[in-house]
Amino acid sequence: ALRQAHLATSRLVSDLLEAGSGDAVDDAKAALTTSFLLDAVAPTNFLLTNPAALKRMFETGGASLVAGASHFVDDMLNNNGRPRQVDTRPLRVGGSLAASPGKVGFRNELMELIQYARQTPKVHAVPVLASPPWINKYYIMDLAPDRSFLEWAVQHQRTVFVISYRNADADLRDVTMGDYLDRGPRAAIDVIAAITGSSTVDLAGLCVGGAMTAMTAAYLAQSEPERVGTLTLLNTLLDYRDPGVLGAFTDERTVARLEARMAPSGFLEGDQMAGTFDALRPNELIFNYGVANGLLGDSPPAFGILAWQADSTRVTAGLHCVYL
Repeated sequence: ALRQAHLATSRLVSDLLEAGSGDAVDDAKAALTTSFLLDAVAPTNFLLTNPAALKRMFETGGASLVAGASHFVDDMLNNNGRPRQVDTRPLRVGGSLAASPGKVGFRNELMELIQYARQTPKVHAVPVLASPPWINKYYIMDLAPDRSFLEWAVQHQRTVFVISYRNADADLRDVTMGDYLDRGPRAAIDVIAAITGSSTVDLAGLCVGGAMTAMTAAYLAQSEPERVGTLTLLNTLLDYRDPGVLGAFTDERTVARLEARMAPSGFLEGDQMAGTFDALRPNELIFNYGVANGLLGDSPPAFGILAWQADSTRVTAGLHCVYL
């Protein structure tokens, strides 16, 4: 009965929003906000109306509630009140994350260029440059052994380089998209050519790093078309005319608030960006972990692909619109 009442309320709210629709941005904000609130009050989010949590409580003699309370207190004290999604303690860069061997071959004020050690007797003549997003760490493309895109490329006879962007601070507050283009992939391609002797470099970009990769390829096509060989884009949006639900965060008022928030420090902290991603999918990224950690007493998993949210790269003031 509680479930059906909640679903009926959700349908009623959806019908009311549709009846009152007008401005597209306001409609998107209203839908996002009401959906979040309705998800928050779902019966499964509370002990007395979650059968699985009650069953676990009786099976463990209350131990699950004790563990859940401990997780709740830890989240309040150490995770800004949000349910912890991942246990970062077993995750160590160079060990359980980014374990593929390599070394830094170049560094400037925005990034380091890492060259991975070859793992095959022969390699293709054309090297590969991996361009990750600056809002993630580079290891999102080099996760645990046997689950790494870059490890796979090295094992398939490719000479692989990857960009590792510097975490922003106040000194980088005025860095723009053009700076990242020139001192990121553009600079990396020149260095790779000098190291390998190849005038052509294959590019692989992920997310916003993919957008930067596409811009680099388009830029070089005008003057040096032979510099870029193949272009591989993963999880990359290039047509921003319809950004989907993210459009609710890119209207003039929201951007103005972001500018005001970033003005004192010159950057946006990683946990604030992670909060934005969580708000887009609250059932999967907030309430799911609240139930698992708090009501069932489970410990969050050690999951590498979520680790970046615990250690996200900051975005400089000059790049906040690009991220959104």
